[in-house]
Amino acid sequence: MAIHVLDEANRCLNCKVPQCQKGCPIHTPIPTVIQLMLHGKLDEAGWMLFENNPLTTVCSLICNHDLQRQLCVMN
Repeated sequence: MAIHVLDEANRCLNCKVPQCQKGCPIHTPIPTVIQLMLHGKLDEAGWMLFENNPLTTVCSLICNHDLQRQLCVMN
């Protein structure tokens, strides 16, 4: 797994009310996916993303990740 992916996953604040998921237009289970990745369950995390949205890879390229992070920091 790319090291930068783990670096980003480690930045998760584990919010009680995850604003990143709330702010996601397709309600991707971001905190759950992050926890799976941190526990080495990359395949399970990938399938969860795919089942939520078969176009996850494309959407991840156009998603405003900075806005999602700001939502977490503000709460």
